[in-house]
Order: sequence, then C-alpha cells, then structure tokens
Amino acid sequence: MFIRLARLALVVALSVQAVAMPAVAQELPPVPATLLNASGAVCINVSKKGDVNGAYILASTRDAQADRDMLAWVHRLRWPIATPGEKLRDTWFPMPIGFGGKQPPKIASTCSAPSTSNVR
Repeated sequence: MFIRLARLALVVALSVQAVAMPAVAQELPPVPATLLNASGAVCINVSKKGDVNGAYILASTRDAQADRDMLAWVHRLRWPIATPGEKLRDTWFPMPIGFGGKQPPKIASTCSAPSTSNVR
C-alpha cells in the first residue's frame, strides 16, 4: 500500500507541476479501494487558503462510483496557503490523476469554470 501511495504522490506532484501549480498538495488523503489502479482527470479550483473550491470530471474512470470517489478524494486535498503572485489560485486548472500503477490520461492543458450543475 505504501508503494502505491508513493507512486500516487509522485503522479499527483508531476501532474500538478505540469500545469504550473507552484505548490503541490500537502498530505494525501486515503485512497478508496474503488480508485486503486484507476485513472482520470478533474478540473479543479484551489482557493488562496489551499482548499478545493470546486472540481468536476474531465476524463472519467469509466465507473460512476469511482468518479464520485475521485471527486470526493480531490476535495480532501489541501495545498499550502498561497504566496503573493501565485497565478493558479482561485482559477480553474486541469489535474490528471493516476492511482496505483495506472498512468493518468493525457488531457488539455487548460479547463474553464463549469456550469454550476457540474460542480461539487
């Protein structure tokens, strides 16, 4: 399990760095069993305080429960408080995620605010 979480931390860190997020998430929350060896992508909005303001699915895991679990997992992520000049706070950006040994999907380098019905 530790190896899977270490790989997950690396994938999340690399994914976040790929979209120029200056800080990576702090401690990663536990991964639900439905997400092991799954991948997907979300469009996420992180506040200046480091909380997730909203997220929606960009690339599905192809399982409705796993998609719900992925969104719930993303909402438990926390980032350090923003430093002056951080551009990706309070704005929407894509975050590909791979759990376990699964590679995250390739996605566009930007995403926009959704209609209010898509945000959780």
